[in-house]
Parts: sequence; structure tokens; C-alpha cells
Amino acid sequence: MIMEKKRSYGKVIAGIVLLIISIPVFLDYQMFPTINSQIGPHQIGSWLALLFSFVGFVLLIMGMGELDI
Repeated sequence: MIMEKKRSYGKVIAGIVLLIISIPVFLDYQMFPTINSQIGPHQIGSWLALLFSFVGFVLLIMGMGELDI
């Protein structure tokens, strides 16, 4: 019971951290190398920001669902 609560709190914290990390990556995604300059904003950084935000939201929702928040 206690380990499950700690794991749920860990998911919520990890989700919040990933969401916080995704903000500067999304705003300044040109710090990462481009795959191809011809394809515009679809670069490694923008995909990383989308991945971080998606995983962050999923972890946040899963953790809050387990905690009944």
C-alpha cells in the first residue's frame, strides 16, 4: 500500500518534471541539430518536446488516477 502510493507520487512528480523540461525544449528547439533544413519545424527538438509533453501528461494522469485526485 505504501509502496504503491510512493510509486504514484513518483509518477506525478516525473510527469511534472517532464512537462517542465518540455517547455524550454519546445520554445528553443533549434538548439538540437536538424534532420534536414528543408522540412521546416519538424526537427529533433520539436519531436522531443512533443514526446516529453505526451509522456509527462500520461504519467501525470496515471499517477493522479491511482491517487484518486
